[in-house]
This record gives sequence, C-alpha cells and structure tokens, in this order.
Amino acid sequence: MQSKLRPLFTLLFLCAIFSLNVSKVYAGFGVSPAKIVEDNLIRGSILERTLYFVQGMPDRDLDVKIEVDDSPIKSWIKIEPSGNFVIPKGVQQFPVTVTVTVPKDAELGIYTGFVRAVGAPMLDPLRKEGESHVSIAIGARAELSLTVGKGILYRYAIRDIDLKNILQTQNPIADVNIENQGNVPAGPSEASFELFNKFGDVRLAYVQGVKMELVKPFAVQSVAVEFPITLATLSVGEYWGTVKLYNDKGEVVREFKDVFNVKEATFLDIYGRYILIIISIIIVLIILRFVLKRRRRKSS
Repeated sequence: MQSKLRPLFTLLFLCAIFSLNVSKVYAGFGVSPAKIVEDNLIRGSILERTLYFVQGMPDRDLDVKIEVDDSPIKSWIKIEPSGNFVIPKGVQQFPVTVTVTVPKDAELGIYTGFVRAVGAPMLDPLRKEGESHVSIAIGARAELSLTVGKGILYRYAIRDIDLKNILQTQNPIADVNIENQGNVPAGPSEASFELFNKFGDVRLAYVQGVKMELVKPFAVQSVAVEFPITLATLSVGEYWGTVKLYNDKGEVVREFKDVFNVKEATFLDIYGRYILIIISIIIVLIILRFVLKRRRRKSS
C-alpha cells in the first residue's frame, strides 16, 4: 500500500518545493467596461470613452503594451496612452482614453474592433541573487461595437445639480452635470432660479430665461449656470435656492431645491477688480507719457 502511495507523496512534495521558489503570483488583471457599444453614430461623429485597466494586486510596476486589433475601424481609433508604457506600482485602476473619429465618408453599417492590453510584472530590483521568479503574461481586452447610421438621436440625462457656496459679491451658481446620450449637441435650453431665506418661506429674488450651454455628443459635462439676481449683495448666512431646468419647448425637465451658504467677502474680493483697473490705467498713462517725451526729444 505504501509503495503505491509513494509516487503521489513525491509529486506533492515537488509541487510544494516549486511553490516556495515562486516569488509572486499575479492575477486579477482586467478592463472596465469590457464593451463599448454605440448604435447611433453618424458620419463625422467623434466618440470619446475611458477604459480602466484594473490590477488585483498592484504591488510592483507593470509593463504593458496596448494596441488595437486589426479591423476595418483600426484607423478610426486613437488611444492615449498607446504603445508600451508602465502602470506604476500601487495604481489599481489605470485610465486609458479611447477616441473614435468616424470618417465623413464612412459606409453605413455595424463595425466591431478590440482594444487589447498585454503585459507582465517587471522584476523587483531588490530580488535576491539566485531567487527564482516566474513572469506570468497577463492580458485584457475591450470590445467596440459601433453602428453608423443616418438617424439623429437627441437624448440626454441630468446626472446631478449642485448649488455652490458663494461670496457676498457673487451671483448664485449651480453646477449641472449632464450626460449627452445622443449624437448631436443636447441639454436643457434654459434655467430659472428662486432665492429664499434660510427658512424657505420668503422669496427674495427670481431669475428666469438664463440660457444654458449644450453638451457635445456622447460627452458628460458639468455646465456652470450663473443666475444674476437683482439684489446688490447678499448678507452672510444660509439660503434656500430652487433651480428649474427647461427644454426647448419651455417644459420643466428637472426641479432641484437645496441649501447654500453666502460667505463674507474680503476687501480685495469687493474692491480688487476696481483696484486692478485703476492700476492698469495708471500704468498705461505712465507708458504713454514716456513715449510722448521720447518723441518730443527726437523731434527737437
């Protein structure tokens, strides 16, 4: 019985010795998202997306080569960074920007391609002489599926609205985070703002018809909207504000109410602009006087 088990014990012993000689085991390398799908591109569209190459154990530098597989759309795709580069030790999620430019003469249809990253952990410079090492090749790829058609898609989503804290000298400001999901510029057309006291029961000011910047196709952008109120300055303290966003038909597409704070403005905050204007005028006058004196001397 023992003679039959001896080969099994020998095999287990050799595996244990081998595992002790391997300095590191690398696993858990991938990409997110694993697939980029856009089914409403038009000729001339520019699509930009960010891929994140993720390491499970980022305990040393990772030498990576990233490239686009051969496909009909290889020339459409630009990657930054591209080629060979190093993901530094400690970086678990490394961003790579993928930009797709659809030619203006592209044929209509569905196109696919792959962005691929391959690499291996770099050797530890402090590795002891004679220590065994195993370089394990790792890889990940993201698929692109792009549909180029004639259709126009006007669609956007409002991700978030943030009322900013301001100084006494500033107008109320809202940051509106918008995702354009279509292939043409899109977003709310106008915005309005109601200013209330800290209890929210007395309206102090109202602004409407504030035009908003449209967001580029397939982009996520934070649009700052400033509301010029009629009050000269606001007192320091807490206020309520209500923001309403409207589409091009005048319909309310989002309403948001929140608290924001007005902070005390310093002397420079209040008069700094005027001081700079006065200083600029003085400098210009000095330069003009110097030039005129010089011309008079030459003429005499």
